[in-house]
Parts: sequence; C-alpha cells; structure tokens
Amino acid sequence: LTAGPRLAHPLDTADGDVGVDCGRLTAGSPALDVACHADTTVLLIRPRAEDVAAVRGRIDAVRAAGVDPCLLLAADGPYTAAQVARAVDAPVIGQVPRDRRGAQALDDQTGATLSARCALLRSAHHIRGALLTRSAVAGRQS
Repeated sequence: LTAGPRLAHPLDTADGDVGVDCGRLTAGSPALDVACHADTTVLLIRPRAEDVAAVRGRIDAVRAAGVDPCLLLAADGPYTAAQVARAVDAPVIGQVPRDRRGAQALDDQTGATLSARCALLRSAHHIRGALLTRSAVAGRQS
C-alpha cells in the first residue's frame, strides 16, 4: 500500500495552495494519485536533449492517467521554451534561472538578503502568474 491515495484526499480538501514534490512522475509512480487530484501538475526539466527525450514518454504515461502536465524549465540549455513545448506537446509555464546569489539569499544559513532585482524572485513572480492563469482557465473549462 502506498501513501498516494492517503495523501490525495487531504489535498482535495486543503484550504489554499499546496505544493507537492512527486519526484519523477511516471505511470507506475505512487505519487500519480496525488497528481491526479492536483489542479495543476508541473514537471521540472532542463532544456537539454536527454531531459526532453525522457519527459516525452513520461508525459504520455501521466496523460493516460488523466493528468495534463505543464513544464517548468530549470536553468538554461540549448533549447528554447517554445522548442521544448513543441517537442513534448506540453506548455512551458516558465523558466527557473541559475541564480546562485538568489539561492543563497533563500538559504537561512547565509544571512544574505534577497533584492527585488533577483532573477530567482522575478522568475518566481512570472511562474506564479502563469500558474494562476492556467488554474483560472482550467476552472472555466470544468
């Protein structure tokens, strides 16, 4: 017995937004139950050939389970968001930049401060907006 079904019900009744790291989501993943109950499922990948090829098969498998994922790109790579989206037939909602200073500022141990110009903060704001838009569109279609 896996934790997936036990986690899915409390998420359905949660008041507010909840983020869950499901690891490498595949057709046989116990976390697929959680993803099936999510308003939005985001797959994080690097825009490199090997990552794009690997996620292409996983997207088909999770779609077969009723999950319609979107992608979030991690750092830079040789492919643009549009190229990745076309290659895997899934929308890209944003890109998380490689931002060492921003990451250090989020780490309580360093004492660094997070500035409004921080690339990580700016991308988080953009990604939040894309997720809200996706959620609103999904709500209108149900």
